[in-house]
Amino acid sequence: MQLAKGASEMLQLSQILHLNQGLFNSDTDILAFIDKFSNLINDRRYQNNPKEIIPKESKVTIDLHQFVTNPEYRNNIINAYEDVKVSFNILDVLANMPTYFQYLKTLDLQHAMNYNISSKYRAMTDIGKRAVNYVGAHSAKDVQKVYKRVSNYIDIYTAAKWMLESDYNPA
Repeated sequence: MQLAKGASEMLQLSQILHLNQGLFNSDTDILAFIDKFSNLINDRRYQNNPKEIIPKESKVTIDLHQFVTNPEYRNNIINAYEDVKVSFNILDVLANMPTYFQYLKTLDLQHAMNYNISSKYRAMTDIGKRAVNYVGAHSAKDVQKVYKRVSNYIDIYTAAKWMLESDYNPA
């Protein structure tokens, strides 16, 4: 059982690093990754003990921006993961391997630029977080589906609003 838990930790690291596949290109991929990263400690707690119900107030959410910019915050989060790790501390690896850490910094910068430039991305970020929590999506695949649906909804709403406001007549 311990070996399987350790292997799942290695799988989490490879998913986080998105190894040999480059940076994310789509908004939904970026937001799904950030959601997965922010819940890394809670996911590990659940995998260690699936029957444990984690009270909302004791959940630990990792802020990617704080993790890459604030050394004190980063150390506190690394120490928090130490309590739930099985074989190695994923966050310690990410923080102390220059290539991996730069990858996270670049992703954080990409997220910040998208958030500040694109109103659609901003809406996807804000609405998407609420939608993920509302539907209770946990797996990366389910989270990504939620963000894609939010993106599609925003596209449909924007197009419909434009058609109504511009008196669009397809004939």
